[in-house]
Amino acid sequence: MTEREVSKVPHSKWVRALIWFNSASLIVCGVASFILQFFREKSKWAPTQFFIAIYWVFFGIISITVELELTIAKRFFGFAYTKFGQGLFFIFAGTLGMSFGVATSPAVLIPFIAGIVSILIGVACITDVALKKGGSRATVDGVV
Repeated sequence: MTEREVSKVPHSKWVRALIWFNSASLIVCGVASFILQFFREKSKWAPTQFFIAIYWVFFGIISITVELELTIAKRFFGFAYTKFGQGLFFIFAGTLGMSFGVATSPAVLIPFIAGIVSILIGVACITDVALKKGGSRATVDGVV
């Protein structure tokens, strides 16, 4: 049996730029949040925030591999090859950032703001589906 080929449905140029921006911001904000956690008061430490920061770095890397259409992304992250799937992926990552809550500490404020931005970019990916002819389906074996 042959492996089914999944090709990515293209976004508009402005949404693609937002996707690249969000991918980079997930990595940068994840690393910054992880490092800034060490400078917080010991009484305000939350182990989940360390893990969420690490997840954000992985999510940014996943998003970049999908945009570069690497073989590993096609094999393991096929859901992100649809506009709707990629939008939900960014909304999920954004809600993780917003789970940090609002505070004056940069270790909490940076992920919160980046989470809001990620959600908005996820919505832009999904609305790009509604605005462009062709829908959110990826082509499998050339059949839509």
